[in-house]
Amino acid sequence: MTEKHFILNKNAHYFVVIGNIKKQDLENCDFFNSLPKLLLAAAEISEVALEEVEGNFYSFVQISNKNDWHIVEPRGVRLPVITESIERYLSDWTL
Repeated sequence: MTEKHFILNKNAHYFVVIGNIKKQDLENCDFFNSLPKLLLAAAEISEVALEEVEGNFYSFVQISNKNDWHIVEPRGVRLPVITESIERYLSDWTL
């Protein structure tokens, strides 16, 4: 079963991860139980209204249960992520 993770990293970037990750290997990241809780935290940290973060998040999707990942932009564009460690990539990710 594919796992869903709701994450806010050290750079105050928030995203959804759909796939299997080693949560213990993500550094300085906060995890949330749901998308609404993640978005609320992101709005508070960014000091903006909740409406400004809703629908404006990125997703990282694991392909075929391998170490192949895609990033999905808010408008639906899907791009491959090339990395040795998805956990390191997510910990440091910034726009």
